[in-house]
Amino acid sequence: SDSVDLSLLQALANVDRVLSLQAHQYKIYTSQPDLVRKQLLTLAVAHNLNVVSLQTEGDSLEQVFRSLTTRN
Repeated sequence: SDSVDLSLLQALANVDRVLSLQAHQYKIYTSQPDLVRKQLLTLAVAHNLNVVSLQTEGDSLEQVFRSLTTRN
């Protein structure tokens, strides 16, 4: 399976910063977690990615995007 291109995540509106934590796990910094969550799901559908989990951390300012990137 391929990794998600970080530029896809960084290009989302309201995303301040993206870190690759480990294989298929990313931390996205945002002040708009609800909007970014919707954008991530749209991105996943558009690029045929399987989202395993989405979690919000700390003061709703950071969102973790965990994704298996297996193409269906």
